[in-house]
Amino acid sequence: MVQDPSNIFEDILLTFTVEEPQFSLGSNVKTVNRLTSDRAPFASVDPVKAYIDSLPHGEEPVVLTVTKDSQSLCTITMLIDNKEEVECIHNSGSQIILMSVEIASDLGLSYDPNIVLNMQSANGTMDQSLGLAQNVPCTIGDITVHLQIHVLQSPTYDILLGCPFNVLTHSMINTLSDVKTIITIMDPNTGQRCTIPTFPHGKPKRNHCQNVRFKTEALHCFHCQRHG
Repeated sequence: MVQDPSNIFEDILLTFTVEEPQFSLGSNVKTVNRLTSDRAPFASVDPVKAYIDSLPHGEEPVVLTVTKDSQSLCTITMLIDNKEEVECIHNSGSQIILMSVEIASDLGLSYDPNIVLNMQSANGTMDQSLGLAQNVPCTIGDITVHLQIHVLQSPTYDILLGCPFNVLTHSMINTLSDVKTIITIMDPNTGQRCTIPTFPHGKPKRNHCQNVRFKTEALHCFHCQRHG
């Protein structure tokens, strides 16, 4: 008998419902920490493990696909200020575009120290940016965009491409596999589009221009001739 995979977890989880506490509280700290504010106990159940454990002997489980516990960030390579190609982490979860002060110094980029941000990281720590580099030309393939980049003292990356980059370029992300992702961007001024490869963050890349190919598609314009 083949079981419908859509409701296998629903049936299993019902068997793990805790209706009444079967233990005394006493002074057990672990027990107290596992109580909600209304003193009702709760149970944390791995539904996949519970499903497999509940199968009759010899019955094959339904094949389930789950996420990895982590995934490498995607990076792209950009030519910054017509001077140097830099690895950029693509992260749409960031509200701004960031650059390390070391990279800014190496490129000779100037930035306005009067425009600073107080930023809070995921772990709650606060940091302040050093300034804003404005209208920095950044080139990917045949497309050049001008970005507003906040400079930071000691990030763990060279450049972080946040949401403003996605909005400007109308970027579309296509995940082909767990290790291969491509991004299609559009030049906001000409309409030309370009599909670029990404690389896992920290993975060595071949540093030869002939090994990196970009697929570009120019905007087609149609002109209607007037007939007198």
